[in-house]
Order: sequence, then structure tokens, then C-alpha cells
Amino acid sequence: MSLGINIEATTTKVFQWIYDLITNSPKKVIINRGGTSSSKTVSALQVLVIMSFQEKNKRYLITTDTLPNLKSGALVDLKNILGYDEETKFGWNIEQFFKWHQSDKYFENTITKTRIYYRGIIDEKDAKGPRYHTIYMNEADRQPYSVFRQLIMRCQGKMLIDFNPSDENVWINERLEKSDRKDVAVFKTSYLDNKFLPKHIVQEIELLKATDPIFWKIYGLGEYGNLSGKIYENIQVVDYFPSKDYCIGIDYGASTTAVVKCHVDYEEKKIYLQQLYYGNLYNSDNIVQVLMQNNVQRHTYIYTDHNETQINEDLLSRRYNIHLAEKDVYNGIMFCKGFTICIVEGSKDLLKQYRSYHWKQDRYGNSLNAPVKHNDHFPDAGRYAAYTDRKPVNQILVRPTINKRQLR
Repeated sequence: MSLGINIEATTTKVFQWIYDLITNSPKKVIINRGGTSSSKTVSALQVLVIMSFQEKNKRYLITTDTLPNLKSGALVDLKNILGYDEETKFGWNIEQFFKWHQSDKYFENTITKTRIYYRGIIDEKDAKGPRYHTIYMNEADRQPYSVFRQLIMRCQGKMLIDFNPSDENVWINERLEKSDRKDVAVFKTSYLDNKFLPKHIVQEIELLKATDPIFWKIYGLGEYGNLSGKIYENIQVVDYFPSKDYCIGIDYGASTTAVVKCHVDYEEKKIYLQQLYYGNLYNSDNIVQVLMQNNVQRHTYIYTDHNETQINEDLLSRRYNIHLAEKDVYNGIMFCKGFTICIVEGSKDLLKQYRSYHWKQDRYGNSLNAPVKHNDHFPDAGRYAAYTDRKPVNQILVRPTINKRQLR
């Protein structure tokens, strides 16, 4: 699709569905009930960007429950689309047409003067304020119905809602989908609608068919299901990493590696985590590059899983302080559950994985003492760092000492 300014836009079919519904449908409220990796967030943001070139002097709003959550999610994607951050397959590099007013929290299209605002809105009081032409409620199940009720009265055009259907009793279903409202359009998306999704992600999602039918129903098919047994309930998004005293956790996945920065505050009972990298790291050279880019010193304790012996030995030979992580999954999880998990804003993949991390269940719905093995790279990496680097009850710092022989 061309923007009319000689820039080619890469999109999925989800983009076209949203664009058609917003521009052509008589329905005011548009609901995208979607599974994981369907491109629903990126596609919605792309539509707003396209529309900002087509409409003059309009005000759009992107919202979720809190500003830190917005900064860790949709705002990351929006900046990637515009070209403010590193290029992605959805990046159009059109930042020259936008001015970012950070203090006032909006992007302005300098050609049309249309503004894209972003706000965290947690309750009805926060929702009161100016009117907008188009409103996008991202992961709207995090916000109460009272927020929707206030925003719809301030919406002069269309209201777009998206979410993962992990609770069939959510207000979106009870108050909108099942209601007698005639102005609601609902469509369902899944990973199959995202043609850019790597094969290894597709395979990981499809493994859920056998390992977790409820998770598959919600995140694979985009259908309603009641997800129970979340492992980490006490999660906060914070705007900074608090300490120079930290360790690193690395989880080597079959095709994806997660690198996390970790600090455990025993007085405040908080574990601080920050995403340093998530993607393909094929060898020790790639790992070293990530560590250097994030100013990780060679004396910093780095806890890794046991799957890549050669990479670990290579890192040791380069004088990095590599240690094998303790692999006691259950006790490691129970240790971490004794703390508030504080995730630094911008850690999009880390936050998403911690929020969806949950226990396996038997056929009767009873939780088992093992987590579902899906989208768990960061929960593993975070546990490696926090649990292996832990203090015992007497508060004496214990760090494991291993040598090159132990890595074999």
C-alpha cells in the first residue's frame, strides 16, 4: 500500500480488515479479539499512521491501563513503525513527517497536523477530558468498563478495541459482544493471519495444541477461554533500573535467546528485570556483542542454562564471569514468587511473557507443579539470575563457583 509520499508500507491482512472497518463500516465500535502474534497491535497502529496522512487536524488516542505499560508495548511498536527506533519488518522510516512532543505525549503529522496522543487510563476519572476523533484501546481487558463508557462519549469517530480473550466474563464480551448494541463489529484474528511470523514461532504456538488446550484456544485460535493458574500475579512496570549492582541471566532457546538484567532488592522484596536482548544469537560473538552494547563488564556474574556448552566455554575464554544456573524450576519459581516482579518499561517481550506464564493443568483443571513450556525464555532467564544469585536466610551472599571443567 502506498502512502502517497513514495513510501512502501508492509502490512498483514489484519491491517486491511481494521482499515476497512474504520473507514467504511457504519459500526462505531470495532473489536479485534485476537490470539498471540496476529499483528493486531502493529496493524492498528499502522492504520492510525496511514489515517494521519489522510485526515487533517484530527486527534487520535492510543490508551491502555498505565503509561508504563503503554511505553513497554504499543509505544515501542509505534516508534518502530515511524522509524524512531531500530528498523523492524514493520518499520517504514517516516519519522521525518512526524514531530514527537514527549512532554505532551503525542506525535504530530507535520503535513496534516493530525496528532496521535497516548495516555494511560486506569479509571473513569482519568478517562474524562478532551474529545478525540479515533480512539484505540490496546489490550482493553486491562481497563474497566467505566473507562470505555467515558471514552465512547468522547469519541467523535470510531473506537477500536483489541485484547487476548483469556476471560470469557470480561466486560468486552458481557457488555459489548453479547449486548443488544447495533453499533459493534467483532472480528477474530490469529497467528495464521500474520504472514511475517517466523516458522519457529508458528511451530511454538502450534505445540500448544498438545501441551495446553486452554492456552491454545486463547492464544492460538483467539477464542474465549478462562486462563487460570498464573504464576506471577504481582508484577509492576517501573521507569528505571535502580542499581549498578546486577547480574545477567541468559536462556538459550532452540531459535531464540533471551538476555535479562537482574537486581534483587531483599529489603523491599523486589526483583528488578530489564530486557537486554530477545532474538537469534547464533554464537558467542553475538552474545559478546549484546553484552558490550549494554556495557556489561567482564566481572559481572552471568548465569546461563546448560544447553550451549561451547558458547559458555567461548565466553569463559574471553574472561566473562559465566556460571551455570541452578535448574530447579519449581523451587526457583517459588523463590521469585516471594518478591514483587518489577519490569523496566520498554521490556516488551519480557513483560508479555511474565504476564502469560502459568502452571500446567491436568484434565480436571488442577494446577500442576510445572509451568507451561511456551513463551518462557524470559521467565527462565530471570529465574536463572535471581535464584542462582540469591542470598540465604542469614543474608550472606552466596554465588556458585564453577570452572571450565564443570561446564563440560
